Amino acid sequence: MISIITSTYNKAQYLELTLAAFTIQTYKEFELVIVDDGSSDNTEEIVHKYDKILKIVYVKQENCGIAAARNKALQLASGKYIIVIDDDRIPNPEFVLTHKKNLDKGDKIVCIGKQCLVMPFYANGLSFEFKDEMKIYNLYPELLSLESKQIITEKEIVTDFYNAINKCYLSITGNSKLLESYGEDLKGMFMAWSRAYGGNIAFDRSLCMRQPEYDTNYKGYGFEDVDFSYQFYLQEYKFCFCKDAVNYHQEHLRKKNEVKEQYKNFAYFCKKFPHLEVALMKMDWDGKMSFEETNIFGNIIEQYYLELKELMEDYHERKVKINDIF
Repeated sequence: MISIITSTYNKAQYLELTLAAFTIQTYKEFELVIVDDGSSDNTEEIVHKYDKILKIVYVKQENCGIAAARNKALQLASGKYIIVIDDDRIPNPEFVLTHKKNLDKGDKIVCIGKQCLVMPFYANGLSFEFKDEMKIYNLYPELLSLESKQIITEKEIVTDFYNAINKCYLSITGNSKLLESYGEDLKGMFMAWSRAYGGNIAFDRSLCMRQPEYDTNYKGYGFEDVDFSYQFYLQEYKFCFCKDAVNYHQEHLRKKNEVKEQYKNFAYFCKKFPHLEVALMKMDWDGKMSFEETNIFGNIIEQYYLELKELMEDYHERKVKINDIF
């Protein structure tokens, strides 16, 4: 059994496209575990529309936040293999099969799937990168005078998947572009865990020494998923890139304070894990080192630490003495 877990909150129209895409998977032996974190829209109605077609475990709870909802989904999941997906992601037909093939190798790995951006629903106020904005208005110039518009439907997803996606496709995410540059085995990518976002990862939980959990101290947007992936890194899981396990992130309106929430959560993450690896991530985010430089430095330390340890301590002592003199 493969368990695909997600939490959802007031994204019924996006979740419907996600569920529609799961009805056309080339591999059928999976369950969908959906924890509804207190939605007030018609999420429950949408889920029940598909629970006769798909094997769905659905639970609705009071709003507790994404971390608590994801933990509940993990508890309910019966599968050995776990695939984590967001409620606004449309999986390609080979999504489940590709993740399964990678996990079937028996390696202690976290598979990171490829992520692209689509816009099946237009709403005034959506924020795009300039190139994506030019692309979408060239395709649909009528959007310049509309408040909202549905570009594709769940029926189009089921009957002609790739044509439907092409009608609303924007771009590949920057994260996936970076991962592709390192190859599927992510050779030389010391900081791979920092790019294992929660919207498209898979792992064999039977290989865990201790089952990772989402930390409920993260509030609002961001970093509960990076924390989750880092826990696998600490258990010596490797990370790989699964370019054929694609899901398409549906662009949607965002809260104005998301960046502030992400910043606060990042600060909590750094405090929780006072490790060299996390410090390197922070230096990347702070602009002190590039991502490539953090990887080079991390790989050098990992490979040559024992040879360099005494020399680094000697270097530090000499610097201290010089500073004391001057």
